[in-house]
Amino acid sequence: MLYPELFKQLEAVRWDMEKDIPWDQFDASKLSDEQAQTIKMNAITEWAALPATEMFLRDNKDDSDFSAFMSIWFFEEQKHSLVLMEYLRRFRPELVPTEQELHEVRFEFEPAPALETLMLHFCGEIRLNHWYRRAAEWHTEPVIKHIYSTLSQDEARHGGAYLRYMKRAIGRFGAEAKLAFAKVGVLMASARRTAQALHPTNLHVNKALFPRDTIQSRLPNPEWLEHWLGPADPFRRRLGDQGGRAYSAQPLAADGSQLQDRAGTQPLPQGAGRAADCVGLSRLQTVVAVSASMRCRLTRTFTSRCGTLATIR
Repeated sequence: MLYPELFKQLEAVRWDMEKDIPWDQFDASKLSDEQAQTIKMNAITEWAALPATEMFLRDNKDDSDFSAFMSIWFFEEQKHSLVLMEYLRRFRPELVPTEQELHEVRFEFEPAPALETLMLHFCGEIRLNHWYRRAAEWHTEPVIKHIYSTLSQDEARHGGAYLRYMKRAIGRFGAEAKLAFAKVGVLMASARRTAQALHPTNLHVNKALFPRDTIQSRLPNPEWLEHWLGPADPFRRRLGDQGGRAYSAQPLAADGSQLQDRAGTQPLPQGAGRAADCVGLSRLQTVVAVSASMRCRLTRTFTSRCGTLATIR
């Protein structure tokens, strides 16, 4: 079983909302209205771990190990929502989500193949790690910058845990698992074929509720996520092209030196490749499920990028 070991590893790096967040460093002059609204939307989006957990438990009734891991994942994802709401409660109380706004994102997801869902959420964790690291750069207020950096590390660890369950599935199911992972990986990495970057929060999951069957569609401002993930996202406005950069799925050396900028031919500097900004990781990890040698490369790259993952491999 993976759960007991994962529990120990994740428990050892768990952060305390009161002690580990520098609340006393808040600077109101560095928080814009747009940034505050974004914090609210992210708090509600994180709350959607609730229906996702219900889906995972329903669709993995034959896998008690993975279902037990959901207790960790659910706790930490809900904690993300709580810390963002606590930030708003302290500093922008008029924006704290209402109970009804939170409840809106709880709805039933249709049953889906467990292996495909695992890959979908693996890609989602990688993309969210990238997203939150960029959010920490985009924000100017010190406390929320710290919070987003903290959340990004959690998402990296979650991705590492999902990766271990994926490797376990390949050992058990072989080509069936590789095919499922590759199929979903190609979908999630096909940024140029879709209007916006894909994430579990903007995928349709219940045809009976269409078109209100995405997390995005149930937010107070459904256009927010589309704007955030689209070509005009705030990260690009503040950080330039680097803020929204994605990388192509080139073969990856252990130090990431073979990663290339999608828009050009120049290899990324050593270290930047290792960072494999998580959109790039999601592309690379599409290939990982199909190639055992690439799986080994990915594990080295993933753990070197996110030092907190060094023990989850």
